[in-house]
Amino acid sequence: MDFSWLEQLIVNKTGDKLNWLQTVILEQVLQGDTYGEISEAYGYTEGHIKDIGSQLWQLLSQVLEQRINKKNCRAILEQYQPSLPQLSAKKIPNFIGREPAMLHLNTLINQGSKVIVIQGEGGLGKTTLAQQYLKTQKFEMVLELLMAKERRYITSAEQVVEEQGKLI
Repeated sequence: MDFSWLEQLIVNKTGDKLNWLQTVILEQVLQGDTYGEISEAYGYTEGHIKDIGSQLWQLLSQVLEQRINKKNCRAILEQYQPSLPQLSAKKIPNFIGREPAMLHLNTLINQGSKVIVIQGEGGLGKTTLAQQYLKTQKFEMVLELLMAKERRYITSAEQVVEEQGKLI
């Protein structure tokens, strides 16, 4: 979700920015997750998530000049950005349990990350996660560069771009 308008408002009024965890909490709460689910997904205690959430709601209340809490934040933010995704959009068929990872990718992008490495053992779903995330972003074109272990199977990025250009 794009909260650049909110970030700018916060910077203009307070000189501060949302930190990574505040952004995660905001995104997850808007997706309908509980503090318990957020803490479990990101490895924090539920108490810590509640504390950071409380600070977040206080900050948003100050900036937007109305009382904001976990329960009413969606309704209030929709007044400013009516195009917030619906809660039902959270679930992608046949792609279960990866919402926290998808939100984390959104957070990294919103914080300006230009390169993101998804690493882990084989079979964990790294490629599927990346593909599903890219599908949700509605890019006109996505170039998939596969890695090869043997030199003879390596295709240059330039060649992939050139071949893709011929298909358009």
